[in-house]
Amino acid sequence: MVNSVEHIAEQLFKVIKGFGHQIVLFTDDGKKTTDPEEARRFYAKNLQMMVNYVVDETTNEIVINLSSHTDIKSVKPMLAAIRNLANRYIIEYTVKTFGKSIEPRDFAFMAKNKVEEGFSGWHGSARKSVNELGNARIIVKHKRSVDEEKRGARTRQIESIFIENAEGERFKFPSTNITAAKAMARHVQEGGAPFDDFGQHIYGIMEELNQLKKFSRKNKRNDFFEDAQIGEEITAHIGNLRGSLKSMSTTRGYAAQMESFTIESEDVSQERIDELKDATTMSYFDETIADSLPYVARVIEGFRKRQDLEKQVADLARYVIKNKDNITLNREIDFDDPESPSARKFRDPATEIAATVDFIAPAVADDQLSNLLMIMSDAVHDLDGKYLNMAMQALNVIKRSATVAESNHIDEEKVDVEESEISKISESMDKYNVRKIFGV
Repeated sequence: MVNSVEHIAEQLFKVIKGFGHQIVLFTDDGKKTTDPEEARRFYAKNLQMMVNYVVDETTNEIVINLSSHTDIKSVKPMLAAIRNLANRYIIEYTVKTFGKSIEPRDFAFMAKNKVEEGFSGWHGSARKSVNELGNARIIVKHKRSVDEEKRGARTRQIESIFIENAEGERFKFPSTNITAAKAMARHVQEGGAPFDDFGQHIYGIMEELNQLKKFSRKNKRNDFFEDAQIGEEITAHIGNLRGSLKSMSTTRGYAAQMESFTIESEDVSQERIDELKDATTMSYFDETIADSLPYVARVIEGFRKRQDLEKQVADLARYVIKNKDNITLNREIDFDDPESPSARKFRDPATEIAATVDFIAPAVADDQLSNLLMIMSDAVHDLDGKYLNMAMQALNVIKRSATVAESNHIDEEKVDVEESEISKISESMDKYNVRKIFGV
């Protein structure tokens, strides 16, 4: 596959042009050009959108800068096409919303060192600390005087936190969580507001984190559940929420989460909460954790869902082991084909597995196996390493043992499946146990 910088630049031009946009091309140093191959910046005039193809010794990335007025829904198909191009050539992909309308003269701002896009670091007086991010500021008021001799003193003894935007408007942050405050400051710097949808999303993550931390502390002392894995799931989810807020405070992490953000209703029914109360080991219910229960219920629902996905992979592995000598294809599959998954590099195992399934499944003669493959393909992105390995091993068995139904001589040339692959799957299957929480 051709993957030179010039070829990719030309392909990027074709994708944007294919959606009917007027494009002005610029080289890496900002000079206009008419040659797509030497272009590194693609300015869509009608959208006031800038696409930067950044290539150097340490970076290989496509960065899309959208103007503040851009309707995301209207450009979503084009963004998806650019993302597919980036994935095809193993290129990083980032979308950012600029705080105003973008013009070519804004190149200088976009080309600033990434350090300038980060937080300034803490400074201030004895009872007040400030951390700046562009035109946004985090202002911390302390309960007592800051001891400059102690490392991290400006993020401790916090009485209150305020976020200030470019216009000097200041609002009180409803938490003393510095990580969450940094996420909100990033949102404000990117043109957002605390009370817009994404701002409320940040508040939602912060509230969920606080409630689960409170519940987890109580659970560690009281063991509310007979199944210890529930507590482990809650602890892991707390770590994920912290990581999400921390990522959101960075340029790339914010852009990634903003791109995938959707407004979803996640209300938990009273019936589900009552069921959760009954499932605890408490002889009487501790009302101090009542507000935490909807969040705990969602963690458990996620746990159940993942177990269902794991079962789908286990079902596939069982079927493959049982039928490994009778797997047939409707046609020959050439795994040496340049377009086959075997000839490509993938960012993660889940993407590789999904691509391999898409390549193999249409040729599988056994409808049940084909369906199991497609179901498993939908699940892989939500699975951990153990089940990803099980899925990959099952695919390897299929690739090595499958024969073409129409070919009479193919059985004689059939490559035996390595016993090690079967042993690996069998070992994984022995460890697999679907837990039924609350007897459901």
